[in-house]
Amino acid sequence: MMGATMSKYAALMLFQFRTEKDGSSNKKRLCEERIILFEGASAEECYEAAMNRGRDEEFSYEDGDVEIFFEFLGVAEFIELDIGEPDEVWSRFVEKVKPMENVNKLIPPKNELSAFKEKVVRKRGRICVPGRR
Repeated sequence: MMGATMSKYAALMLFQFRTEKDGSSNKKRLCEERIILFEGASAEECYEAAMNRGRDEEFSYEDGDVEIFFEFLGVAEFIELDIGEPDEVWSRFVEKVKPMENVNKLIPPKNELSAFKEKVVRKRGRICVPGRR
């Protein structure tokens, strides 16, 4: 049998930082969205790989009397990357009401785009948010 055809999928994965003190968890939590590429013979195989990867990324540690948990919540979106353009990463079709007329609501100013905001530095077991200790 010749080599199986491999397909690529992108998973939008959602994680949270949760703190626990005296048995109570915080309600407002810092979350992380990650898009990770998976390659395999089927969508099911790649989805399972995404779920395993998410669970493998979980960790916890103690900081004084507070326990901090980094938890995988799940796969928020999962698409096959069957795209013809070599530089295209993600594509999907969505319906919107009068998008051109509402462009100012749909497209944020440049300084609000993630690449132009202050960076959050992620290190295994710790997160460093600029301006916070």
